[in-house]
Amino acid sequence: MIGTGKRKNKTNTAGSLAEYMTELLNMPANEEEQERFAANGYKGNEVNQAMLLARSVLDKAIEKGDVSAFKEVKAMLGEDEGGRNELEEMVCAIKKSLAKKKDDDFVKKSDKKSTKSKRSNKAIDKAVAQEPE
Repeated sequence: MIGTGKRKNKTNTAGSLAEYMTELLNMPANEEEQERFAANGYKGNEVNQAMLLARSVLDKAIEKGDVSAFKEVKAMLGEDEGGRNELEEMVCAIKKSLAKKKDDDFVKKSDKKSTKSKRSNKAIDKAVAQEPE
C-alpha cells in the first residue's frame, strides 16, 4: 500500500518524542536550580527537569493567579473538580495575603499625601457629615 510507510514513520516518531520528553524531564537541573531547591531541603541529585516544570506551573498558579495553571496542578494531584480542597484553600490564603499586602502598600502611599490635600479631605468629610439626610 502506498503511504503506509509514512504513517509508520509518524507513529514511530510520536513514540520517540514521548521517550525523548521523558529523558529530558529526568535530566538533572542546573546547579543554580539545584541550589534554589537545596534551600527548601532537597538534595541536588533529587532535582530534575520534571520538578522544575512542576514548580513553574505551581508558581504561575499561585503568583499570577492563572486559572489554567491551577487546574493543571489539580490534575497533576489527581484531585476531582467537586468542592474545595487543600490546594484551593492554600491558593486562596496566599491570594488574600497578597491582596492585603497591596492594600497596606496603598495605605502607606496615601499616608504620604501632602497636608493640604489632607486638610481638604477633612473639610469635604465635615461638609458631608453636616448635610441633612
